[in-house]
Amino acid sequence: MVSGLAVSVMVLALGMQAEVNEVVADTQVTTAPARVYVAGVDASRFEQVFSPALAAGRYGNASRLTGIGRTITTDAAGDINLFERELRRHFADSARFELVNSPESADYVMIAEADYISSDFRRRFRGVLKLVDVASGEDSYRRRVDLPSISTQSTLNRELSAAMNLMEEWSVGAVR
Repeated sequence: MVSGLAVSVMVLALGMQAEVNEVVADTQVTTAPARVYVAGVDASRFEQVFSPALAAGRYGNASRLTGIGRTITTDAAGDINLFERELRRHFADSARFELVNSPESADYVMIAEADYISSDFRRRFRGVLKLVDVASGEDSYRRRVDLPSISTQSTLNRELSAAMNLMEEWSVGAVR
């Protein structure tokens, strides 16, 4: 047997739930997600790294014999590809961003600028993740990152999830 007090509490609880749902519905985001094209890793600055001990003569900066940055980038091509794929996946899974296939249809272009890529098996990556506004050409968002490994998908996933969370928080007030 159900008491009158229990029925009253249940009715009040149901009524409160309806009010909470109405408040939540009013505060939900109604803007369209920002369209992002992931351009990938820009390692051009890192590729300019050369060995200072061999900076003269035929072993100078322009020599292929001292192109350490270029060699490391070439050796890390598979890991850089994994990094780019994971970055695209995170944008595709995001509620605040929409991944697009061409820069012409994007609001922003995501570029990961590499300052450093290690030559060991872990492939540590230091650089900047930036969103460039297509309309103005200006950086809208910049965040320095230090990823302990771009060769391990689990580590990369964890680090990119954290970076995406920060980017999504930024986008709440900044995306047009």
